[in-house]
Amino acid sequence: MALEYKDYYLRTIEKGDNGLKLVLGGTGLGKTYGMREAVKEYLSTNKEEKKKLINITNRHNLITEQARRFDEDGFKCSYLKSNRDIIIDILREGIVNELIDNLEGNDFFKFDETYKSKVKRGAMLKKMVDGIEIKQAILKREKFQDKNIINSIEKEIDKDCSELFNYFKNQYIAIGRNDEQLHEILKAQCFCFRNYLLFVKENLIEIEKFETVGELLERVTVICENLDASKIFETILVYHNPFGSKKEFDLYNHKIIFSNNAVLEILDIPERAFYDEEEIKQRIADRTKQRIKSEFKSSCSDRVSELYNSFLDDEVENMRISYEDLKMQYGKGERGFFKQIFSSKDERPFIKFLNEKTKIQVKGLKQDAIFSTYSGVWYDEIQQQYFVGRTHGYQHKQDKGSQMKKVIIHYGLFDNESFFKLLNVDFIRYKEITVNPYPFKLIEMYDTIMSESLLKGNAQNE
Repeated sequence: MALEYKDYYLRTIEKGDNGLKLVLGGTGLGKTYGMREAVKEYLSTNKEEKKKLINITNRHNLITEQARRFDEDGFKCSYLKSNRDIIIDILREGIVNELIDNLEGNDFFKFDETYKSKVKRGAMLKKMVDGIEIKQAILKREKFQDKNIINSIEKEIDKDCSELFNYFKNQYIAIGRNDEQLHEILKAQCFCFRNYLLFVKENLIEIEKFETVGELLERVTVICENLDASKIFETILVYHNPFGSKKEFDLYNHKIIFSNNAVLEILDIPERAFYDEEEIKQRIADRTKQRIKSEFKSSCSDRVSELYNSFLDDEVENMRISYEDLKMQYGKGERGFFKQIFSSKDERPFIKFLNEKTKIQVKGLKQDAIFSTYSGVWYDEIQQQYFVGRTHGYQHKQDKGSQMKKVIIHYGLFDNESFFKLLNVDFIRYKEITVNPYPFKLIEMYDTIMSESLLKGNAQNE
């Protein structure tokens, strides 16, 4: 029989612990009803015993009382009861732009499927924030006599604040779901590398060492019950030893993924991927070229052009300056002309403006999809090959290019969606993509720790 809240309350009372006990759960699950039933049952049993004092209160009363005590001790405290309270408090503090920049810098929007572009997301958030602030200003400025109008505007503000808050909340949920998905993928597979096998047992990651192919076969048979492991191992052996050499097959450097549905192996191949380095060099040269300040002036008479030209005359002291210097010294930040004149912290609106209204032609380093095969993961489905690029800070000089990898399918079908999710994690390479599925890196780290521990133990024995 399933436990009820009443059972939890009684168990807590009988345990004998004093103090505050937090009770969680959604609306309508029986938290309050369980309190009444627990108190009734507790008071009706063993009437001769000395009873405990049970103080029952809801979250609002607890938080209000705590806030009062904080205020008495001189601590600033803000009790935010609703989505509107939270959003309005952020706007009142004037930290919304700082908050968004901080979240962007920490990849909080990494799984945002609606607004995949930082620029589009920024425009959407700005529009929502501006809408809330405008409606608030109308309520303060106008003295409406009709309560229906006031209520209508208040409802609009409530709706907008909830929409904005829920957008942020959904991003947090997406991060949590991705972590759950990674764990579910691990539970369905086991990973072989450096004579170790990594797998999930009772929701915990286990790493076990094996010495022979026979030991590995035995372990895989237990974990992947539906897999004909013996036949699969014969397939792997034939692939790597097509001529039937009698030399014992060494699994040490082989990266193999076993599951009930498929068996894959990842091979390094002697090929590397490069992008157009000469084009990048030319773009850098154009952006760093020293020019007469007047070359940056717009030849048009629209309002933005007039504001921008006045800014150049009044604020930029240098007679000669490069695009990069103009951007770094005067364009960036809250008070920079990117934000003040072009309503964006990003350089793209300014580049578009220059290209259309001056003789200066500059390009972004990622413009025209020059990095289209060097950002994220590039995958050739026909050849079953892939390589990973960088998600931030592209290198303009390529010494080695990107290592190509080949996926060998020894059994079953290749599920590229779940496979590439194991590359897109932040805790192996910060804000970057791993070259191999991250469990192989965990095995490598574990192997290093065990080897160092063994060496240290041998040194102490000597």
